Amino acid sequence: MYATLFATVLLGVNAPATPALSPTPVALAEDGHQHGKDAIHKLGRKKVGDYTVSVILIGEAEAGEKVKFDIKLIDAKADPKALRVWIGTEDAKDDTKTALVKGEKTYAADVTVPKPLPAGAKIWVEVETDSGKAKGSYEMESHDDHKH
Repeated sequence: MYATLFATVLLGVNAPATPALSPTPVALAEDGHQHGKDAIHKLGRKKVGDYTVSVILIGEAEAGEKVKFDIKLIDAKADPKALRVWIGTEDAKDDTKTALVKGEKTYAADVTVPKPLPAGAKIWVEVETDSGKAKGSYEMESHDDHKH
């Protein structure tokens, strides 16, 4: 199918029509905020140890479910020994730290959201280097201020 689409679109060759590929729909609230399984939530950039860490949450962080993370180390000169993420409290008590897997440009992981979600839970990123571990937190998005 992709070869046919490639030939038709890029080369102008007469090839049979193929169905259009459409992304999974993402619901938008009245304020433009995305919701849904594939909604992208940019949580921001923070300095964690020697790295500037950009965190993106993909989907909704529902207690007891898995959620995807895409994390980029901005202007990193070297890879850390380890990069971990978890949702919960700073001490990670009763939470599971998940190691991120390095892709081409970012690190990714599927993280299980604790059930029940502890009061004041945040998203935590831990960077481990030869000189030790550093961690930083990111606020979980609140959906209390708008309607679904």
